[in-house]
Amino acid sequence: MTLGSPILSPSRFLITEVAFFAQWKNEESLENYLKNDKFGRVLAKGWHVRLAFMREWGSITGYKTPKQK
Repeated sequence: MTLGSPILSPSRFLITEVAFFAQWKNEESLENYLKNDKFGRVLAKGWHVRLAFMREWGSITGYKTPKQK
């Protein structure tokens, strides 16, 4: 996005960017996906973050959160 550009300007939108959210059982499963899956190899060429579960507010269908200790 370019600050100060008109509201309907194409330069305001990141058309070539993608956000991908997923959940794996463990680090090994994630590494396997990034190495062996076609889309995973594309993602591996960019940058990614690995988040740790801290606390839960609400829920997201299909995502499993660890039980609180």
